[in-house]
Amino acid sequence: MQVHRCRFTDYVPQAINAIEYAPPTAAQPFVAVGRANGDIEIWCVKKNLIYEKTIPGMTNGSLETLAWAHQTELTKDDLELFDSEAERERARKRLASRAPRLFSAGLNAVIVEWDLARLTPRAAVDSYGGAVWCMATNHAQTTLAVGTEDGHIRLFDVTDDKLVYQRCFDKIKSRILSVAWSCDDKTIVTGSADGCVHLWDAASGRMAARMTLPREGRDATLVWAVTALRDGTLVSGDSRGHVVFWDPVMHVVQQDFRALGADVLCLAADADGHAVFASGVDPKVTQFRLLVGGRPAGAAGEPAAAKVKGRGGFRNKKWHLAGMRRYHTHDVRALAVSSHLQRDLLITGGVDTQVTSCDARAFPNENPYRQPCFPPLNGVVSVAPEGRLLLQRQANVL
Repeated sequence: MQVHRCRFTDYVPQAINAIEYAPPTAAQPFVAVGRANGDIEIWCVKKNLIYEKTIPGMTNGSLETLAWAHQTELTKDDLELFDSEAERERARKRLASRAPRLFSAGLNAVIVEWDLARLTPRAAVDSYGGAVWCMATNHAQTTLAVGTEDGHIRLFDVTDDKLVYQRCFDKIKSRILSVAWSCDDKTIVTGSADGCVHLWDAASGRMAARMTLPREGRDATLVWAVTALRDGTLVSGDSRGHVVFWDPVMHVVQQDFRALGADVLCLAADADGHAVFASGVDPKVTQFRLLVGGRPAGAAGEPAAAKVKGRGGFRNKKWHLAGMRRYHTHDVRALAVSSHLQRDLLITGGVDTQVTSCDARAFPNENPYRQPCFPPLNGVVSVAPEGRLLLQRQANVL
């Protein structure tokens, strides 16, 4: 009888801090899942999620936010460079055939672009403002807006495979926690730690409007999440557990919902702007749906847009709480919805380390598909049978 002495090391899966879909112009429908230790998992969407690869994070790195970029349109300089329309069309096709670019940032004040083929950093630049809490790419896929600890929005040029600092917006007195672009890329929406939602002119860098949320107690309300819908409506989620819909013209509250029992940490909306999902410290996922003239937006028999506008515009549009489900056991830190695939896939993740996905149109009636927190494809342990060796990978240790 042979007795072997063996030792086991604990494998601790990392929390999910960010989930981001690749742009719809990309050839492959990728999803990036960012972990708290800086690792980034790349998943491919084919009905459900299929694991592709993991990009190891940097030593002592940090990951709070992710952003994709995939330039398909020519810049003004490119239009002047090419003389004929045929040359411009060939240049557009070359841009569209390129793989999308992935960026990450966190509390270490560094913005990193990753090489998806080699799984290594391709470029890294300083944020020039301390810790990065949020960032977002505009719809033209040419500019990256970054919200930093010092209260500035900074823009970075990502055209022509660059990652170059461009300009800085006016300063506010608290850190910027969330950022989103309007659909026309003319304005930027931010949420801050002073309980305000700010609207910025993207061309001038000036503040266009400020919307203030009430306090509950002595501490200021933290606006953890913002998004801009297709019709211009602004949505915010804050530390009171409220989801607020803002009028895009008058910049006043349209509707205010007590969505969760604790902080709302993340928001996601479909491409049409007819459904909004929210979750956070209270781990239930809540859905809001838009009613137009008393009927669900986009449904058969919905009133024509012209008629709705003629009867009072936004007064005929109402949001209602459509349902909620509890997919996770702990805080949900990231939500993502894609409407450009064969199915509207809602992906969620958080402190319990599991990635869950379900059909957004069937929410809340459909049960989620749960990915195991243990990485597939020998991500942690592998065996060499001939050498009788076993290899275990950890953060900075083999």
